[in-house]
Amino acid sequence: MNFDFLLFQDSFPQLIEATGTTLYYTLSSLFLGTLLAIFFSWILMAPTYSLVFTRLKTLIKIYVYFFRGTPLLVQLFLIYYGLGQFSDTLETLGIWGLFQKAWFCALVALSLNTAAYSSQMLIGSMKALPTGETEASQSLGLSYTQNFLYILLPRAFRQIWPSYGNEVILLLKATSLISTITIVDLLGEARNLASENFAPIEMFCAAGLIYLLMTSAIAFIFHHVESKNRQALEAH
Repeated sequence: MNFDFLLFQDSFPQLIEATGTTLYYTLSSLFLGTLLAIFFSWILMAPTYSLVFTRLKTLIKIYVYFFRGTPLLVQLFLIYYGLGQFSDTLETLGIWGLFQKAWFCALVALSLNTAAYSSQMLIGSMKALPTGETEASQSLGLSYTQNFLYILLPRAFRQIWPSYGNEVILLLKATSLISTITIVDLLGEARNLASENFAPIEMFCAAGLIYLLMTSAIAFIFHHVESKNRQALEAH
């Protein structure tokens, strides 16, 4: 059987249209996951003020341990299929309708997954920073939150930038799993076309090429920004 280059070429308009869905989930979950990662880092790096705060830290650590230690597909299925067992409770809270929607479950799973990894990168970077700047900010009367937002967080993001680029690439590739819960993303469209045309090699090669172009673009952008930052630091 020969590779059908014409079919391979003709599949791109539909696959590129489905790529919009992939990019939507990547960017949306990246935004939400980054906000969650910053919040979790703020909690975990903060001094312990009370028993409630201690328990909150413990809950976040358990969440991070679970989401880093289990496959994303399991997390996706637990949220999309598993929460149906608690429909009465969720209905009482008024949120069961959301968890019946595949798009919402996919966004929750992807955001929580990337937040777990990103928060640990941020915390690791913050702990490795010199303590001099933090001590100086405290002597100036800055609160913990001000020190976190204006000193620790910017420095930490600068340190983890290359690793953060890898996390974005992993997140983009991870979105391919949402096709398992009825969402037609790039991979989902490739599967549909493969079934229609009986040409899985051509369809999945085309989808793979689009994924490769997107990951290459992300890597280039992060490398370019890193180079600009390095040049700016060297100039000073």
